[in-house]
Amino acid sequence: MTVKILFVTHDISFYGASKSLQALIKLLPSHVECGLVVQRPILNKLDLTKIKTQFGVRKVYSIWLPFLDCCVGLDRFTLKDRVSIWLKSLLSIHSRYKLPRLAKLEGYDLIHLNSIVLIPLISKKYQFTLHVRELWDNSYQQLVAKRVQEAVGLVFIDNVVRKPFAELKVQRSVVIDNPVVFSENEKFKFSQDKFWLRDKLKGKLVLSIIGKVTVEKGILFLIDAMRKLDGMPVVLLVVGEWVNQKMRKKLSNVSDQIIYYGIEPNIENIYEIADVVVRAEDQPRVGRTIYEALYYGLSVLIPGGAQDYPIDLVTKYSDRIYFYKTRDISDFVSKTESLIRFRPHRKSRSPTNLDCINDIVTFFNDIIQFSKDEKQLT
Repeated sequence: MTVKILFVTHDISFYGASKSLQALIKLLPSHVECGLVVQRPILNKLDLTKIKTQFGVRKVYSIWLPFLDCCVGLDRFTLKDRVSIWLKSLLSIHSRYKLPRLAKLEGYDLIHLNSIVLIPLISKKYQFTLHVRELWDNSYQQLVAKRVQEAVGLVFIDNVVRKPFAELKVQRSVVIDNPVVFSENEKFKFSQDKFWLRDKLKGKLVLSIIGKVTVEKGILFLIDAMRKLDGMPVVLLVVGEWVNQKMRKKLSNVSDQIIYYGIEPNIENIYEIADVVVRAEDQPRVGRTIYEALYYGLSVLIPGGAQDYPIDLVTKYSDRIYFYKTRDISDFVSKTESLIRFRPHRKSRSPTNLDCINDIVTFFNDIIQFSKDEKQLT
């Protein structure tokens, strides 16, 4: 039996929520047919064919999407960003009614929203599920509570993001890891414009932070920490797109030991040259890059302690997970100095976590079947 799911995302980048959604869609069994709704741009024209290939979906639709400012870390946006978000959200008022009509016309069984920022779209007019990847900051409580109750199911990426929803009425929910899959090739070659990196990194401990570069993700903290490590055989590889370009220019030459790599579509290239992947938020978060790095055989240096992370993850990779006190520069520097002295050994790549695909397919199937049973009873 064919199941049709319409995914909705505001992010079509190579990182984070977008990359997780791409992996999920491409790994779904053949009987699941997927469509994708993306944000309509204000000025530029989208290449829908390219997006279709990137995500591996049958059809791509472009409509105005809301962006509810309800997550920890959204203070990173510039005034220009906020104006754009406000305008798109204003234009998306009718999308809450347009989206169910589109789904019904195209015969989709379910609409799956890829982020909590899209929560204003949820209504009782269709079966909506919501993927909660971000940490809700408890704002817009009435709206969030109402929309969560109207959703037929919520998927949380970990128990940290689930916690703020503990007191809300939810029809059904599940915690499922993001799917992580690597290429079958063991080695990757850099393009010619990246050859200079080989000499730059030779003989040094390579730390890497991956994803959108923002204050919330700790870039200023890491810069201050690297200053304390000046002259030591360690570099920080900053991989991703800067949200604030003015800050990028201001911080471009603060240290020779900080390398701003830019965007890397094939993140496995970074895992080939990095030793340790770091996170630096002001509270412990797992995130996709931590799972990827550990599965790939790297070590990670993350804030908090073992009690802040999934016990199965900490137990399985105890020899490659290093903790430091959250936003404590002295402790970060101390742990990094230890890693310089006792270089972590790269392990073989682990089998990827494909069990999560079975879990989410079961979750979707249960919702669809329950709806069909309910209709038969009425």
